[in-house]
Amino acid sequence: MIGIEYILETDWKKTAYIIATGDTQLVNVSDRVHHLWRDSSHARTLPRDNRIKEQARILSDFQKNGWE
Repeated sequence: MIGIEYILETDWKKTAYIIATGDTQLVNVSDRVHHLWRDSSHARTLPRDNRIKEQARILSDFQKNGWE
């Protein structure tokens, strides 16, 4: 697991969202965040270089926009 992947798995996964927002049913998750979670899952299947680029994009988006 690379650093970016670790940060995505610890700071931006669904469990982190629940802790940060209290939305245990995930009913208030924005479409953007749903897409990022889906993109993150897909990124794990990519070749290493592409995976790193995709995960960097996802992490940048989360860091810039948070859970909104």
